[in-house]
Amino acid sequence: MEFCTKGIVSSNMVLLQNSTNCIFGEAPAGSTVSLSFGDVAASVQAGSDGKWKIEFNPGQPASGRNLVLCCGEEKITFENVAVGEVWICSGQSNMQLQMERLKYTYPEEFKKPENQNIRMITIPVTFAFDGPKDSVQNPDWKVAGPETLSGMRGTSYFFARRLTEELGIPVGVIACCQGGTPITAWMNAETMAGVGDYVKRLEELKVPGYVSSVQASEKAAQDEWNKKIYSLDGGMAENWKDWSVKQAEAAGWGTCQIPGEIDLIEKGGIVWFKKEISLTSEQAAYFSEKGARLWTGTIRDADVAFINGVQVGVTYYVYPPRRYDVPSGVLKEGVNTITLRVQQNLASRKMYFWPEKHYALASRDAKVIPTAIRNVEKAEGILPLKRGEIYEDQDKDGLYIPLNGEWLCCATSQVEECPPNTFFEYEPQALYNAMLSPCFNTAVRGALWYQGESNDGKAFEYEELLSRMIKLWREKFVYSPEKKLPFVVMQLPSWADDVDPDSYPLSSSWAEIREAQNSACSRFANTALSVAVDAGEWNDLHPEKKLTGGSRAAEQALRIAYGKDYPECAKMNSMELRIEKGLTGNPGGFCKVMFNTEDPLKAYAVENGAADFLKETKEVYGFSLLLKNWFGKMSVLAVSGKVTGEKEVTLSIPKLPLFTRIKEIRYLWANCPELVNLYSGNLPVMGGRVKV
Repeated sequence: MEFCTKGIVSSNMVLLQNSTNCIFGEAPAGSTVSLSFGDVAASVQAGSDGKWKIEFNPGQPASGRNLVLCCGEEKITFENVAVGEVWICSGQSNMQLQMERLKYTYPEEFKKPENQNIRMITIPVTFAFDGPKDSVQNPDWKVAGPETLSGMRGTSYFFARRLTEELGIPVGVIACCQGGTPITAWMNAETMAGVGDYVKRLEELKVPGYVSSVQASEKAAQDEWNKKIYSLDGGMAENWKDWSVKQAEAAGWGTCQIPGEIDLIEKGGIVWFKKEISLTSEQAAYFSEKGARLWTGTIRDADVAFINGVQVGVTYYVYPPRRYDVPSGVLKEGVNTITLRVQQNLASRKMYFWPEKHYALASRDAKVIPTAIRNVEKAEGILPLKRGEIYEDQDKDGLYIPLNGEWLCCATSQVEECPPNTFFEYEPQALYNAMLSPCFNTAVRGALWYQGESNDGKAFEYEELLSRMIKLWREKFVYSPEKKLPFVVMQLPSWADDVDPDSYPLSSSWAEIREAQNSACSRFANTALSVAVDAGEWNDLHPEKKLTGGSRAAEQALRIAYGKDYPECAKMNSMELRIEKGLTGNPGGFCKVMFNTEDPLKAYAVENGAADFLKETKEVYGFSLLLKNWFGKMSVLAVSGKVTGEKEVTLSIPKLPLFTRIKEIRYLWANCPELVNLYSGNLPVMGGRVKV
């Protein structure tokens, strides 16, 4: 048996300070393996099965040391090892989102020099159903710096940055995450037993050959569909990418407005779009000198972009904002033609260009605000964007030529819907086995969990699953020095998909998930909730303002794991309803809602759809009543609120219809509350409901 290490160890790793750490692996049976790290020396004999494990305490914070393992004549050296704090950061796409996506939101981060105090390992995405694994392929810890930052996970980076700023020592993050995953992908079968049909599904997945058979059949169907949609696309055959707008007009193309919905395809198919712009000699020269970038918002489902017949970008799925660098020499003086070839996959999800995104040709030096800014983002130094505002109204350096408005369009191939595709990494236990289990022998201080989107619609079981997962992780991370692993849960932000924000819906699946997250955390000591309802983007499932989310989560970690004086978010805890009840209706009344909060409640003025943190007011947005009449019909009524005390908001209750009673008092009970302006200290008050 060869001498090797297992788990997630590599050069640049971080060991947990003043705690028992573990390094393990394989070696020839009976051989002696020794460890040397600074003043620490230890040795152990490999067992008859060739397995060995060395436990040691690396001592005080440090960096730049080598850790050396020897077995006979063989030596393994891990260079630039640090001692400090270690956290595991797990969840789905909002935890996985890379800094590369955020380079337009946080350009200053990419100009910073190497920071030896921020280190991260990204666990490779893979799945397994045949039991827990003890290692990952080619573990690779990296130090934050200009060459590595793009690949680091945004939330985890800002989490680590805030921790090291406060603690002044190295912080290592284990980024163990994958987009789209439900919570059950990160749990074992025993823990999820009795909830849903997950264990039953796991038995199907374990059948030999099942996974490979499904993958093969789905790939064949997908390949056939792709072949069909391309073969029927006359635009490809006739090189529409090279056509001018005049040629498209002569061929009878129609017109449409971008952004917005494009309803030209019944099920699946392709639509081509064209728009032309004219550049002066000065503009063409400026783009040539500074470089150009094509911004085409976010598009459902996939697209290829051309300028003057040259492909400048391609995106294969809906979520990434399109920001394509234009190759040098493509733009020219005079008329330039921009062409988009867009694919729709499903009848239920029409082709869509999201509003309040950029549709423009901009020079690379232009200071473009990449997202629609509302609520907390203004506190990060960016002015809010008015609803429906045209981006060219903003001051920008460089060149910025808007592309909003009328485009030519023409549908080509129309086919059946795209065949389904099974993502096996989403299945029960898949990532617990393959990605999480190899981390269990790593000494960590705590865990940060950012997930819940993929359990949308199943809040009724999410509280129980999250509670069980917290207990499971606390059992499995055996080298956590805390008896109860500190656990920070990031609550879901706001998101409205392709509909406008709605503060007062009858039901809200995301509000229910947020409630379940709060309830699960309330079951345990040493847990914390990080609220982000004001830091989402209504038109983006992956909000880019990760500085707010990561920093707030870090402050909760500092509170529960290091005893730092940071407040919890304020929550509704009781209410006093005074209202005349009776069969003949009522004249109205009031309701006092009380909050548990360490800091006085403050309401901020709302201007242009965003809270202005420089102007206080008494008026509070986001409160509503859930009503039920004698016939069982439910309805929602928005009510006005005012801050009337340090821990109190008073609601004005209007006259209710006959035979109608109040069932719930709600605050921010929506997937995407339109306005958030009630705060306690620097944190938004958490949404919730109180039953009457």
